[in-house]
Amino acid sequence: MGHNIYLHRKSSIPTNSLIHILFPWICWGLWINRNLHTFENKQITPPEVISKAIALLLEWESAQTTQPPSYHTAPQLPLQISSPSTIICNTDAVWCKETREAGLAWIFTSPTGREINRGCVYETLLDQQ
Repeated sequence: MGHNIYLHRKSSIPTNSLIHILFPWICWGLWINRNLHTFENKQITPPEVISKAIALLLEWESAQTTQPPSYHTAPQLPLQISSPSTIICNTDAVWCKETREAGLAWIFTSPTGREINRGCVYETLLDQQ
């Protein structure tokens, strides 16, 4: 038996601008309905599938945070500097094996944290023959 579902603007169903966001939740609801039918010989109606999809979407959206992601930094180890003329160098590098590209960055600071110099370099490495 086929069912036609009509979305009316006066209902609580999202407008066309948001309907594309609802699509994966409808697919999920159809999958759940399929499993209910296959494994438990139960079935929910198409309007119930849509209603549950909307409820799941709203639940998902309310669970998402609006805070920007926090970036984790490596723990700072206590420095034991024996001389005030010591220069501290912090570096990081990345290498992409597939493209044979590499990047390196560095910052030189004094023991008090004053920046002395910084830089970075990007290299595309050639095959050695």
